[in-house]
Amino acid sequence: DTQTVDFLLQQCLARFKLADNTVVPSSNAASILDTLLQQTTSNDIADRRTCKRVRTKYQFFARQPYRLVTCVCYKHHFCVVDVNFDVKEPAVFKSVEVYDSLNGGNTITYNEPIYPFLRNLQRFIMLFCDSESTNNSMREHDFISRATYAPCPSQCNSHDCSLFAIITLMHVVQKKALSRDTFC
Repeated sequence: DTQTVDFLLQQCLARFKLADNTVVPSSNAASILDTLLQQTTSNDIADRRTCKRVRTKYQFFARQPYRLVTCVCYKHHFCVVDVNFDVKEPAVFKSVEVYDSLNGGNTITYNEPIYPFLRNLQRFIMLFCDSESTNNSMREHDFISRATYAPCPSQCNSHDCSLFAIITLMHVVQKKALSRDTFC
């Protein structure tokens, strides 16, 4: 459950000094992004007002390069996504790495379960974080071409993904090396 994962992450992250440009959002980010992005195309005036307020709050991301690291619960599976981006640069996304304890592949493709989240994250960054962007064309290839599965520990069952994601996120934000046998 995402509330439990968020609670555990808050407790663990409180012990570390994160870089000022590192953001760790809720593990419920997938559903939050889905809701916000649906509101961008809504004809409802309240939805448009909400989007305007959200856009104003997130424009601080346009000031400098940022690193967003999140546990994502998508399709009943937790993984970690690490995105380095700078909306002032022509190539907005510097790196996009997915740490998935059930996937050993290297390249993210359109048919991967995590792809809809990555696409929505790109749309959110482009629509909400950069008001002056000339990059608002939503170049799917810009994001996905940089998305790869990063080496991380593998789970040997179908129910420990949240634990693997929490520990992996702790390693990633501290820039500790990970491999398939890190926790062995």
